[in-house]
Amino acid sequence: MKQTAANADTTPKRNYINVMEILVAKEVDRQLGQLPQRVLKYVKRVEVETFALNRLPALYASSEKGWEHQCDKAQRDYRAQLTSAVRQALAAVQVDPIRLSQPLDLADESESNAILQTLRDLLQQPELSWDGLVRWV
Repeated sequence: MKQTAANADTTPKRNYINVMEILVAKEVDRQLGQLPQRVLKYVKRVEVETFALNRLPALYASSEKGWEHQCDKAQRDYRAQLTSAVRQALAAVQVDPIRLSQPLDLADESESNAILQTLRDLLQQPELSWDGLVRWV
């Protein structure tokens, strides 16, 4: 039987941790802090973290000394890769409201012109063209 999150047994108690998970979470915090508030509503943090983690090596530790060693290794060997993976994740998982919207069905030119004129009126942009609409929005 295929194992899924929904039918998985309870998670066993474990005495180890993937240090990279903590470091990715911190990097996500840092990069999210640099984004404008209007962009943050289109970002799902869990998707950013999992996207980034799937592109980075796991660095497990089961002791304090192992933790320190793996943190040092991550800083020394994977800092740039970690930063880049989170940056790519942010770009990849952002919800694009334009892409998700229903495109206009421009059946004929007169209907197209009527729609464009309605947009000009709504946006108070009398010189607006179809080409300029995307740049304006």
